[in-house]
Parts: sequence; C-alpha cells; structure tokens
Amino acid sequence: MDKLARIGPDLNAFTLQFDESLLDGIRDSYHRELHSILTNPQNQRLFAGGREIRQAFGAPPNEYFLVSFLSYPLLWLSCNTPQTYQVYQRFFDGLGIENELKKLVDHDAKIVLYCGFLVASYRSPGHSWHLDYLPDANAYSLLTPLFELDPGHGNLLYKVGDKVNSHGYEVGEAIMFGDKFMHCTEPYEDTGHLRVLVSLQFGTDKMKYWNTLRQTIESQSNFLILPCGHRLGTCQCAGQDPSTSEVERVISGFPLSRE
Repeated sequence: MDKLARIGPDLNAFTLQFDESLLDGIRDSYHRELHSILTNPQNQRLFAGGREIRQAFGAPPNEYFLVSFLSYPLLWLSCNTPQTYQVYQRFFDGLGIENELKKLVDHDAKIVLYCGFLVASYRSPGHSWHLDYLPDANAYSLLTPLFELDPGHGNLLYKVGDKVNSHGYEVGEAIMFGDKFMHCTEPYEDTGHLRVLVSLQFGTDKMKYWNTLRQTIESQSNFLILPCGHRLGTCQCAGQDPSTSEVERVISGFPLSRE
C-alpha cells in the first residue's frame, strides 16, 4: 500500500503517516545539542529577525549550523557533521518511502538525502510566499513537527491557483512537496513556546540536476550532500576544485550562552 497521499490532483505535494518513535533520534539530538541554547533568555536575540546569521551552532564539534534569512525570525539548524547527518538519514530511511519517491524523481540508483534540518521559531510576523525548488529540480522537502505544537502556532499555507489552503501539522504526519508548490508559514504571534519542525531535503542522484538544485539549496547549510553522494566541497563532481571551495561559509554570528 502506498504511503504517500497526494493532497490535490494538480499539486506536487503529499502527506504520509509514520510512527512518531522514528523521531526519537532527532529528539535526542535536539535536547543534547540545541534545547538549552535556543530556550536560554540570553540568546533570544537570535529570534529577533532583521539580520542574516550564519554560524556553527552548539558545543564543539558543532553538530549543527545555523542560518537565518534576512529579516524573517525563523532559524534553520542543519546537520553539520557526518554523525548528525546520519541521525536524519536514519529517520528518512525509517519512513520507507524511497520506492515511491523513485516513481516521482528521475534517478539512476537511489534517492539522496541532501540535508536534514530543525526549523525553530517563536513567531511568524507575516506571509513569506516561496517555492523550495525551481522547475524540474527532481527534489522534495519534507516537514513534520518534532513535538506537539502549541495551538497558537502557525500551520503551513499553500496556494492552489489563487486560493490559499492550510495544512495543519500533526506529530506522526509529514507533508512532502516538490517544485511548483507555493507555500509559506501561517503568521502567528509569540505563544511563549518554541515551535520546532523537522525538515528534510532529498531527491535525485543525477548530477545533471545540480545546477537547478544549487540555486535554492546550496546556501541553506554548511554540510550538504550532493546528488553524487559526496559532501559539497570535497569532490569535483560539481565541476569545482575542492581545494578552492569555501566549505565553512560563516558570515556573521552571536556569542551564545548554554546555561
């Protein structure tokens, strides 16, 4: 029986149900590496918005990498070491959807997990409509809550023509979408509780799609697996000499308190 259920006849988007215990490894990683930093009052300026942040995150060896985009107060915390990447790979493998994905994605042998993230926020001040991928990227994003969300937390909004629809997040259910899927976080006020989502990016193993993919995913993390299976900056598959690649793209950051 198929696990992926298309949410609309003309939409490149699906929902899937899974055993929430599959999230236990990511939950352990979150509590070990991130929770004390993200919930510390001394670090709340991270969520203020108004500036771009790119920095290694957590205690050495910095298992996560933090990116925030311009003025929006939403933090993307990506796996930043092979060990943390494997935590998200195990979650992806446990979903058991690779065979169904192969029917949706042009590929040679397998579906590649490019990166895993946690998306953390206290508020969402306005609509930020966007597409995750350019046309024919042959890739998908997946979103699911790490923990039960506060009733005041925003849902996922998406467009069908001119109509706006809403997908309500539930633990044990994920939404997965590819190109041509216009979406954004539903605006919501600070409820006093951190909202944490799991996000995966995965898709084709064919490098011919990298020039399309890179335009939307290359700058979102520091540890990124290419369609070829190598880490960005460690091979010449993308036509770049790894000796000249800027792997650690730290632009700006904050000193952080853990206690």
